[in-house]
Amino acid sequence: MPRKRLSVYLLVLIIGMLIGGYFGEVLATVMPDGVAKDFFLTSVVGNFGPVSVDLLIVALTLGPLMMKVNLVSVLGLFVAYYLFRSFI
Repeated sequence: MPRKRLSVYLLVLIIGMLIGGYFGEVLATVMPDGVAKDFFLTSVVGNFGPVSVDLLIVALTLGPLMMKVNLVSVLGLFVAYYLFRSFI
């Protein structure tokens, strides 16, 4: 697989996961409380940071960075994978 195709592939997967995450947030406001909502929208959260870099001229602080993964965002990842493989 050429390097260019790999970068496009990773970009499509990240976009699919982001769209799935946004769709999960919309579902969280629409779905009634219950087992189905808990199953689809329970998230695993990972935190990283803050990271500070001091280069004498410029000082940067990044973070904290947080990633929330739920079943709907993973489904968005698989849909993006399927669409990418089917059409490209």
